[in-house]
Amino acid sequence: MGSKLAGLNRLLAVEADIDSEPAPISEATPTIDYTSPVEGSPVLIPISKIRRSPFQPRTFFNQEKIQKMADKFRQYRESGVRPKTVILVRPISGTDEYELVFGEQRKIAHEKAEYTDVLAFVDDTIKDEEARELALTENLLREDLNPIEKTEGILNFAAVRIGITPEEVKQLLDKAAYEKKRSLSNVTLTDRWQVLEEVFQELPGNITPESFRTNYLPLLNLPHDILSALHKGKIEYTKAKAIASIKEDEVRASLLKKAIQHNLSIREIREKVRELKATSDQSKHSIISTRFTNLGKQLKKSNALNHPDRCKEIEELLNRLEDLLDA
Repeated sequence: MGSKLAGLNRLLAVEADIDSEPAPISEATPTIDYTSPVEGSPVLIPISKIRRSPFQPRTFFNQEKIQKMADKFRQYRESGVRPKTVILVRPISGTDEYELVFGEQRKIAHEKAEYTDVLAFVDDTIKDEEARELALTENLLREDLNPIEKTEGILNFAAVRIGITPEEVKQLLDKAAYEKKRSLSNVTLTDRWQVLEEVFQELPGNITPESFRTNYLPLLNLPHDILSALHKGKIEYTKAKAIASIKEDEVRASLLKKAIQHNLSIREIREKVRELKATSDQSKHSIISTRFTNLGKQLKKSNALNHPDRCKEIEELLNRLEDLLDA
């Protein structure tokens, strides 16, 4: 798998950025070699024959970035040149079609720019597990990942590499943390843990298994409506996190809807969150005061004070309330 990841890094290097010098269209090879390795030269294939990878973890992409790329590609096409951006595909057995392994945003940008074909490395040696790992790796290398996508990407990448489920990866991390507090090391001596540590060593940044457990995994506990909006690319992470601090489901859902519909700024959202929380606190105070008043009225009408045991219990409760109020 190491050579495949090296090939993936080469694809990233080939792209450089969308402002790099394009190549004349005539320089692109218009034929397909099914045995062309990823280490070889890219070939030109029809976009209509490229199928989406079933292993692609992302369902929503940065539309602004794609549009910027498409606009630049359109300028290239109108000038008679081709972008240097390439994708990676593998042949679909028994057909003349291809499965996209790497470069979905580039493919979409080519389509938006009205290209009918795209430069691609064709590799018929990529197996399913490698395709899944490459797709996860590509997304972890993206600069536009929000913290939720990054967390899920790392979790899934580790699960694929170790050969267990994402939930089992979480359990592995929790067990290691539990044992560390008790000066034990049963989990960290296992083969699974060794593979997990290798995964984190390969990741960009200085993320360790423990920092991932404490700083990243809790993000997946955000409310469902917030996570859904993030997955669909409807709202930025910083805005979503501010809205998530509202605990009342209906109030939070209403603000989330407004923030998306009116594209509220983070400053506007934080101000509305403060207002909503203040209103909520006032409502709670009002409710508690009303309950105290009603209890006093109810106590006068009740015959509970005529029963020694119940009267004693009420008196004890009142003493506790007075202590709380005086604290």
